[in-house]
Amino acid sequence: MARRAPRGTPSRMGTVFVLIGLVTILGSTFGAGVYTGRRWGPPAAKGEAARKDGVDRPKLPAPPTLTFYRELTAPLTAPPPPKPVKPSKPADALVIANRPAPPLSAESTPTPEPAAGAYTVQVGAYRARPPADALRATLVAAGHDADIAESAGTGEARYRVRVGAFTTREAARAAAARLAAERTLSTFVTTR
Repeated sequence: MARRAPRGTPSRMGTVFVLIGLVTILGSTFGAGVYTGRRWGPPAAKGEAARKDGVDRPKLPAPPTLTFYRELTAPLTAPPPPKPVKPSKPADALVIANRPAPPLSAESTPTPEPAAGAYTVQVGAYRARPPADALRATLVAAGHDADIAESAGTGEARYRVRVGAFTTREAARAAAARLAAERTLSTFVTTR
């Protein structure tokens, strides 16, 4: 009489069939991949106008150049040297300022003219100095004329990061629009 394998133990024939099935599945998947790669493979070479099947296909755009790693590993550069400080009033303005003002008539009302650099663009306000210094350094490194104005109000100091000095509000608005488009900063025009 032939002996039977006890229940629960796999037979050798079953193991062979499972292995043959796995090899068949892997082989057919590999063959399908090779077929697909040859059918829809890489585009034609640049000099080749048409493919073998005679159909003109549009050229694919070149892949973008990735610069993230290059920018990450690039050495840091020192910020540009500070710009020379311009005097707030020229010598001629001091002479004119010391002259007595002409008498005002009732018809003419004086219109205050903004001083040179009366408007500026504020790009940030912080309670602590280090983040304000970091933003200022970033803006100076990008070539902007940035400074920090410290103000004490409601018992705590505020550090306002400002960019530029403009004679007209329109020039300051244009600079604010450029800064907002160039960087993700919330900007608004204020007086100095």
